[in-house]
Amino acid sequence: MMGPLHNTSKQVNEYLHQEFPGRWIGRGGPYTWPARSPDLPPLGFHHWGYMKSLVYKKKVNNREELIQEIKETARVIKNNPTVVTKVIQTVLDRARKCIAAQSGHFEQHL
Repeated sequence: MMGPLHNTSKQVNEYLHQEFPGRWIGRGGPYTWPARSPDLPPLGFHHWGYMKSLVYKKKVNNREELIQEIKETARVIKNNPTVVTKVIQTVLDRARKCIAAQSGHFEQHL
C-alpha cells in the first residue's frame, strides 16, 4: 500500500515534468542524480544548508516574501568572503576524504 509520501512525490514529479519537461534532475526525472554524490557542486555541501538557516530566521508569510528573503540572503552571502572561504574549505575536506576512501563511501567520516 502506498502512503501519503508516495502520493506527494508523485505529484511533485508530475509538476516537474509539466513545468520543466526534460530539464530537471532528480528521482523519477529525465536526469538522475545519485544521493550523496561526491561530485555535487560546493553549493550542495554547505551553501544551501547555511542559506536555509538564514532565510528561515525571519518569519515569511507568503511566496513573495520567501522569494525576496532568498534573494536578499543570496546577496549577503555573495558579498561575505568568510562564507566563500567556508564553501571552498568544505569542498576540499570532502575531496580529501573521498581520496582517502579511494572514491568509496566517505560520508560517515564527515
